[in-house]
Amino acid sequence: MTAYYLLVFGVLAAAAFLHGGRPKNKTYILIACLMLFAVYGLRSAYLLGADTSSSYLHMYQRMPATDWQSVNPFARGEYNTLFYFTAKVFAELHLDYQWFVSAIAVFVTISFGHWIYRYSVNPVQSILYFFGLLQFTLHFNILKQSVAMAILLWAFDGLMDRKLLKYLLLVALAALFHFPSAVFLPAYWISKIKSGRMYVIILLVALVLVARFREQILRLMVSFYETDIGVTGTRFIGNKVIVMLAIVGAGFLLRLPTKEDGLYTTLLQFMGVAILFQTFAYYNNTFERLADYYFQFGILLIPMIFERGADRTTIIPPRAIATVNDVGSLAFCGFAIYRFLISVARDPTLTPYIFFFQS
Repeated sequence: MTAYYLLVFGVLAAAAFLHGGRPKNKTYILIACLMLFAVYGLRSAYLLGADTSSSYLHMYQRMPATDWQSVNPFARGEYNTLFYFTAKVFAELHLDYQWFVSAIAVFVTISFGHWIYRYSVNPVQSILYFFGLLQFTLHFNILKQSVAMAILLWAFDGLMDRKLLKYLLLVALAALFHFPSAVFLPAYWISKIKSGRMYVIILLVALVLVARFREQILRLMVSFYETDIGVTGTRFIGNKVIVMLAIVGAGFLLRLPTKEDGLYTTLLQFMGVAILFQTFAYYNNTFERLADYYFQFGILLIPMIFERGADRTTIIPPRAIATVNDVGSLAFCGFAIYRFLISVARDPTLTPYIFFFQS
């Protein structure tokens, strides 16, 4: 646990000395990302992470005996081939599995840093929510999806800049690493939907319809993505959906979306999509992975809800909004730190923490 405690303390200490709450604070974001990489990228790939230390390790060990044709990125009927092609290149260069995992960590960290720098209104809060929404620990356990999620952060640039071709090419690239990331394809058009009070009504109606026609929708989704149907447990609905609904609820309570607030409106739309996908995770955690492609944008949304000086329409009386913002922001950050530390303490695939040079 020491590494995780030091990481959180380091992020907070750097924020205090370097004004980490300021947007586009390049120095703070750089230092914070270096600390993130130190824990995420220099971990023992052989020992930490459920899938990283098992199925992905076995895949990489088989790569020297795998022929090039089977990892052709453009082979018809094959999925995730660009990921396997990349692994094959590393294996042919006789690079250890640790190098492969750390290289992915470099790309993910750089992508994350760029994204935070460009869009976050409060970098330190975004990084704390990266912990508290358990996205940081998620990246310990996945490789294909980590790459795809990072590529979609660059695709988000194309979405916000309204460069459709750039957006489509980057989503297609992400899908070559992890095919389910194609679920992000409609995001360009989803972001154009106007938000307002009607958004809440539509979201509630959609949740009711999903609950009523869950079985039929599930069979349709499974027909497009091969997976087994089974009950994984109510924790997915009991925890994550409640967190998502709390974020959306706080958003509409403290900062109603407007036509001029394009980024904020887009992030709210994404959270609604994440909620709908997450409700299917009760049947198979594949659907939680689909939700994560939209849910990862929550670390930008929450700081915007509590943004100081924002031109906003709110349900809260104007006199109380500053106090509510301060208390709410502090409460969300405290909850994020607590949730992250409790999560890693309970996860035997992440604790005890071991650097690669210690294994």
